[in-house]
This record gives sequence, structure tokens and C-alpha cells, in this order.
Amino acid sequence: MKSLKLAFNLLGVLFFLNSLQAQNYPVIDSLIQEIELEDEDLSKINLMNHLDKQLHGTNAAKGFSVCEALLSNAQKNEDYIIESLVLKSIGNLYYLSGDYLNALKYLDQAETVLIKQPQKDIEAGIYYNKAVVFYYINKLKQARNYADLALELYQENNDDKMLGSVYTIYSAIYGALEDLDNSFKYDRLAYQNAIQQKDTLNIARCLHNLGIQYSSRQQVDSAIIFFKRAIEINTKQNNINWLATNYISISNLMLNNNILDSASIYIDKAHLLYEEVGFKQNLDYIFELKALIALENGDLESAIKYFQSITQCKNVMHGNQMKSNAYHHLYEIYKSKNQIELALECYQKHHQYEDSVKQENNTGLLTVMEMQMDYKEEQNRLELENKEVKLRSQRIMFIVLLLILIIAALSISIYFVYKLQKAKAKTARTEKKLIEDELEHKKREMTTNVMALMKKNNMLGDISKKILEIEKGAIKDETKYALRQVSNEVRKSKEHKLREEFDIRFTQVSQEFYNKLSEKYPDISSSEMRMCAFLRMNLSTKEIAEITGLLPKSIDNARSKIRKKLELGTQENLSEFLLKV
Repeated sequence: MKSLKLAFNLLGVLFFLNSLQAQNYPVIDSLIQEIELEDEDLSKINLMNHLDKQLHGTNAAKGFSVCEALLSNAQKNEDYIIESLVLKSIGNLYYLSGDYLNALKYLDQAETVLIKQPQKDIEAGIYYNKAVVFYYINKLKQARNYADLALELYQENNDDKMLGSVYTIYSAIYGALEDLDNSFKYDRLAYQNAIQQKDTLNIARCLHNLGIQYSSRQQVDSAIIFFKRAIEINTKQNNINWLATNYISISNLMLNNNILDSASIYIDKAHLLYEEVGFKQNLDYIFELKALIALENGDLESAIKYFQSITQCKNVMHGNQMKSNAYHHLYEIYKSKNQIELALECYQKHHQYEDSVKQENNTGLLTVMEMQMDYKEEQNRLELENKEVKLRSQRIMFIVLLLILIIAALSISIYFVYKLQKAKAKTARTEKKLIEDELEHKKREMTTNVMALMKKNNMLGDISKKILEIEKGAIKDETKYALRQVSNEVRKSKEHKLREEFDIRFTQVSQEFYNKLSEKYPDISSSEMRMCAFLRMNLSTKEIAEITGLLPKSIDNARSKIRKKLELGTQENLSEFLLKV
């Protein structure tokens, strides 16, 4: 794949961090017996964590079988610690199999069970794993939230070893947001942490991730050195899943630099390893790389086979986009072979998935905007806290100065301290007001963007109606059919979920206002509160009608009812009154 997306999606964000011994069934059986005989909670946790790592290196079916037996036994004995750890392991196995929804389902269950017998280290591990899964399904805000929770608990427990894993999550999230500088920064922090902990396998993971970083900067020689060092360590440790990930990344690098023979060798090695353990997490990427290599070599039949494999994958990490790309390549190949019917079929499929991608991007854009706003708000909060700390420090300095000079210039010192503190307090209030105004502007900007999209939706509806009116006047059946088809296509392209999305975002922006209004005037209905929020934003009757679909007369009636409930006089301006709430 000649882009950075594959690189950052393969950035080392895997659950297992220690040695994985493939097909090591005697060790697994021995660990199961020890767990069943152990009474001490801490010992059971350590044994279960060891077993969890062993399961990730064995056959997927064997892993599920072992977990089901352990889960049944733990539930029978009401052993909540083992039950939560086994549920966590099942979630991890589903994740490695590419079934992200089931992975989240079992991680949620693990978190629920743990409430009965809390263990912060287990809770931190569940949060970390959830962050990984949310990252893989491109829910970056949720991934960041769970990574923050995991980091807080690891720091509270002084678990420095796991800090590197959370740094890697942060690196992956920033990489997905194309913030390469921050992504590189967190990878370096993770590498430093692994060296401090003398953790060989984490060092290998970090070497791989740094190889990805150098690949993104087109520093090919450096990237190859880091990848090969990671491969060397993972080969010695028989760390199968990480070794496969190394092979995929270096194959992608070779393909991007047109070193096709090496690219083919490495991707074949990765494929064999995944087949060996039965995990399907990155099979879609393997098929895509194999298809692109075959395409570069002119082997169209092999390229067709691998692109078709992508279209048949049930758990494709970036499903619609990757399938859209696969169908586009198939269309180009069939067209070059003059297989017109197959080419047309793939062309239609390509556009079907492309439309889905565009729809995802519309809602995804709002999520990214919201995440960026949260990030900006957090920065502003930290800046305010920093200013407060500096102010406190300055106060202490002035107090010390006053004590030194109190005999000689007590009255003068007090006067200047007072004036200075007053000026600083005023400056701090002004800066805080500016920050709050900026946040309010951002929120309004987000709402305006959604409104613009809704206007587009209404416009498409009008166009569809006009086409149908023209169709009624058409004489020929062929013309009527063609117009009806155009109308259907326009109607399909309407963004049906924008109004629902607007309501969600609008409620988030106006929630504080809703709470205050409801508290002061409990008789106001939810629809009237929504109308108050529109008026507070100084929207015209026409703009409100476009958003809500109401007639202007209905909006005027709603204004009158609101004025009565707010007990406003005829001379009082409703919008100005609402601004003061």
C-alpha cells in the first residue's frame, strides 16, 4: 500500500508484550492446573497473566477452548478475579481474530465482573485493551479516553512497565490524526521506557514502531535497520504475532520503494505465520499487499484473486474504504482485459462502497472536530492552571521580599504588591474571558457546519421533487424512467442522519443553557427549550424554519408562548433576555 495509512494502522498496538510460545500446550495445561489449585489472589493474577500471553501464541481454537473451561470453573466458584481475567483474555482473542465487536463485548463484561472484587491493575489492563480495540475501529476519541484512564491507573500503581504500552497507543492515535511530530515523540518515550525496564520484547516493539516512523519520513535505510533489529529479537523469542507484523511493515516499505522480490518474500512469511496461529487481524492488509505486488509484476490473475479476497473478508479494519479500493483495482484490471460486464459490476460496487465512505466521513468529521475541541479545551485548562501556579509562586516571592524590606519600606512595599496583584488578577480574568469566548465561537462554528449540511440535504430534497414534477410532464416512457432514476439517485444521496446528528451536537453545545433554563422555568417543554436555544443564538425565523422544518407562523406562535412562560413584558427583547440566562 503506497501510503502511510497501513504504516500507522500497524503501529505496535498489540495486547501481548512478552514471549509467545506457539503450540506450547504442556505449559498451558500446567498453568491451568496451578490456577485451579492456587488460593492467593496475587498469585492467581500472575498465573493468569502468564497464561494469557501463552494463549496469544497458540492456535485460536485452542485459546477459546481453554478460556471457556476456565470461565465455567470461575463462575461456578464465584471467583470474580479469574472470571474477569478470563473474559479479558477472550476479548483479546476476538481482537486478534479481527472480531472487534465481540472483543469489546467481552472486555465490557470483564469490567462489569471486576466491580464485585475491584483490582486496579486488572482494571487498568481492561482500559488499555479497550483503547487498542477502539483505535482499531477508528473511534479515536474513545481510544484516547480509555488510554487516559489506563495511564492514570498505571501511574497510581507505579506500573512503569505498562507506561510504554500507553505511550504507543498515544503514538498510534496521533499517527491516525496525521500529527507525525507528536506520534514520533510518544514512540521515543515508549522506547526509552522499554530500555529503562530492560524489557527485550517491548524494545522489539518500539524498534518496529520507530521503523514505521522513519518509513513515513522516507528514510528507507534507517527504517530497514530498525525493522531488522525487531525481527531478530522477535525471531529469537518466537513472538509470532509481532514477527508477522514486522514482516508486513517491511514488505510495505519494500513495495513503496519498488523492491518487489523482497516485498513478496516478507509478505509471504507474514501470511504463513498468521495461518499457523489462526489469527485474522491483519489478513486484509496481507491480501492488499500481495495484490499490489502482483499488479506491479504484471500478474493480473493473482492480483484479481487477492483483491477478491479483500472483498470477501468479514472483518476488514477499514472495511468500506479498503473494499472500495479493491473494487476499483478490479474494475481497472477487467477493463484492461476487455471484460466489460465484470468491469461494470466492480465499478458499481466501488461507487457503492465509496458512497458509504463519504457518509462515514461526514459523521467522522464531526467526531474529529469534537475531539480537537476537547483537546484545545484541555490545553486551555492546563494553561490556566499554569498561570495560577505562577501567580501563587509570585505571591510567595513578594511575601519574602516584604519580610526582608518590612522595616525600611513597609508601607511602600504593601502598596506596590497590592497594585501588582490587582493588575495580574485583572489580566488573568481577561485571558480567561478570551479563552471562554474562543471556546464558545468553536461550538457555534460546529453548529453552523451542521446547519450548512442540513441546508444541502433540504436542497437535494427540492431537486428530487422538481425532477419528479418534470417526469409527470414527460411523454416518452424512456424519458420518464430516466428522470425517475435520476430522482432516486438524488434522494439516495440525501444525508438522512444529519438532522439526528444536528440534534445530538446541538444538545451537547446547549446543555448548560438547557439546565439553567429548566431550573428557573420548570414549565418550559423540551421543544420550547430547543426554540429558546435557537433564539439565544440570534437565528432568524427563516433560519429556524430551515433547521426544524416548521412554518414561520408556527415559530411566531412558539415565541409568544415562550414569552408568556418567561413572564416578559412587551418592551423586553426575548433574545437579549435569553442571553442573560
